[in-house]
Amino acid sequence: MALWGPVLRRATGLEQETKTKSDGSFSIVDLPIAAYSATFSKDGFKTQVHSEILLQSNRATTVNSVLQPGALPRLME
Repeated sequence: MALWGPVLRRATGLEQETKTKSDGSFSIVDLPIAAYSATFSKDGFKTQVHSEILLQSNRATTVNSVLQPGALPRLME
């Protein structure tokens, strides 16, 4: 299941969109040291936002996210 979501640099508002691989992993390289937030979303699931992700020099940062089922859209008859 691939998820979409932006990674947002909080101080500047710089946003970079990414998509996960089929196993749920993703990688964004060459981001400056800063505080970020990451948003994970998928149709049929509740969106999840992780804020205060602090990137440091020469270190990988892991963000674990589990999406909960969301309300399905109602069909009008």
